[in-house]
Amino acid sequence: MKRPHEFYLDEGNNVIAAFQEPPQANKSGIRKKYYYRLNSELELISEQLVELNAKKFAHSESPQNVGDTQVRLMKHFPFFERHFIIPTQADHFFIVDSREFLIKRYDGQGNYQDAFYYPYIAPDVTREDAMQSVNEMVKSIASDIDLPDKWPAINNIYLDDESRFWVSTITESHKYFRWWVLDESGELLARFTMPGDKYQDPASKQNKVIVKDGYLYQQEKDEKTNQWKVVRYEIELLAR
Repeated sequence: MKRPHEFYLDEGNNVIAAFQEPPQANKSGIRKKYYYRLNSELELISEQLVELNAKKFAHSESPQNVGDTQVRLMKHFPFFERHFIIPTQADHFFIVDSREFLIKRYDGQGNYQDAFYYPYIAPDVTREDAMQSVNEMVKSIASDIDLPDKWPAINNIYLDDESRFWVSTITESHKYFRWWVLDESGELLARFTMPGDKYQDPASKQNKVIVKDGYLYQQEKDEKTNQWKVVRYEIELLAR
């Protein structure tokens, strides 16, 4: 019952893929995802590289009627932790647990190598945070869910085409994120704030960015027209 969920190309044009169980109410919060390397024919060519926790969901206590069907509603809250794998074009990859600003490096076979860490105090999670993160359909889940003490430190993380990390961190505000640019060894290159909504799923289009050729691309809503637009930012990294 495990299905491929994530796909990344490595330096040899092989595929690193994650296999995980589909979301089910009886496995909410305890699912795993398992990463393997596949060749261009999608044939398995490695042992398991790493095992991470899959995306966590909360679910309604009892089935509800949606049209003619009874379902158990499920919701991923943005204050749940997330677990990232970040492949590179070299023979290694990185693993991140969003609860800490801790980035671990593994070799191409999944053996731990080293890590770097930045202390970061994330804001507390409140019931209001839960209610602001949902629509009417799943408000009952938000009103009853057990809350974690803190938001994750990391909202999202990207590795650009020059092997630099771009890390968005959670702040007290729901209108912007604090961004960090780091080289692959962890040296800080820049910090700045950018628009972003912590109540949206980190994987949603509102929070999705692409970094390439020194530019950061992000979708933003025009408050006057209510239309989405792609905005390009040039981030100047000042000499140290």
